[in-house]
Amino acid sequence: MLRPATRAAALATALVAFAPRAATAAFHVAVIDEVATSVAGDPSQQFVEIRMLAASQNQVKNSVLAAFDARGTYAGDVLVVPGDLGGSGVRWLMATRALQDRQGIAADFTFEPGLLPLEDGMICWGAPGDARPADPGSWDHSDFTEYVDCVAYGRFCGSAPGGVPVPATPADHSLTRTAAGPFTDQAFQCSETLTPTSSADPAGLQIAGAPCVSVPAVPCFTALPGGTPLRTDCYGEWLVSGAAGTAPVVACPATDPGCHAGQARDCLFRAQFCFALYRGRCAAAPITSFRLRGRQKDDIDRENALAVLEAVNRLGVEGSAGSVDLPSISGLTCTAPFDLVVPLERRGSSLRGGVRRFRAVTVTRRKRDSDRLKLVCVP
Repeated sequence: MLRPATRAAALATALVAFAPRAATAAFHVAVIDEVATSVAGDPSQQFVEIRMLAASQNQVKNSVLAAFDARGTYAGDVLVVPGDLGGSGVRWLMATRALQDRQGIAADFTFEPGLLPLEDGMICWGAPGDARPADPGSWDHSDFTEYVDCVAYGRFCGSAPGGVPVPATPADHSLTRTAAGPFTDQAFQCSETLTPTSSADPAGLQIAGAPCVSVPAVPCFTALPGGTPLRTDCYGEWLVSGAAGTAPVVACPATDPGCHAGQARDCLFRAQFCFALYRGRCAAAPITSFRLRGRQKDDIDRENALAVLEAVNRLGVEGSAGSVDLPSISGLTCTAPFDLVVPLERRGSSLRGGVRRFRAVTVTRRKRDSDRLKLVCVP
């Protein structure tokens, strides 16, 4: 079980990190602590537990628990919290009626079943506002930056404020926080013991769950073959959200708000890299390493390269600069999605299209596959 020691030590650190805000905020200094979307195969039993990281974080009326699907699209509100907390515990619980009745625990607030993404998705809780959550009708619930905390999990392909999604699902076990700080998906891990605890029932429960299984990333976007020779053009490929065809050139149109980020109108492309997409005339071969080539001319290029290499590093072992040694990959394997930034070119008061180029080399014992990618930001 992941409770007391490891979680208490890690979360105690957050009291220091959040201290400057604690005096004025009455709900912000808290995090999503545990999530379960089914118990023993029953998806009507669900819960989300919140942990307060400072005293008096009980002014939670009108805060929102929201769901996002596997693409990162807002799926709707799970619950608009109807009241404040009256208990003195540090944890409080939102749960379905079925979980409360069948497990014998009193939640602080009740939501309807079937609203949390079962295996792949993201949940967010919170609201803008200072001392109290803002009126739920006054802000955009699809904007995850407005929440206090979010956690993405499973085969999630969208943009997540917490970084790489938790490589597990909360179905039949739970995802439990083991480190402090909001918006940190890698601070969660799967727990075979579910431990819902509420302010109304601070003793909590221990519920036996199913064994945890790691969930690998899947291809989320359109694969962009790198070109000839065809016998090696499947060892590695870029995949980019919004690709209109299979040519390795992807543009973010001026009219697409989905890839233009912020008031500066720079572009953000969601991408991933997959290995061993065997098809057609491509000959299978164990893949041993990945290299990112090309000159990095500025901080944007360096940040983009870091995003790619960090994603690939999770599949293997970091080698020399710009390369990753891989464990002889022989079947379809993908990185988790990552973001690549393409700023517009600014000359005085005018804006021009921005372009960033990438070149990846996937290596087997005898051959290699070079894949180029061009991303274009249209003003």
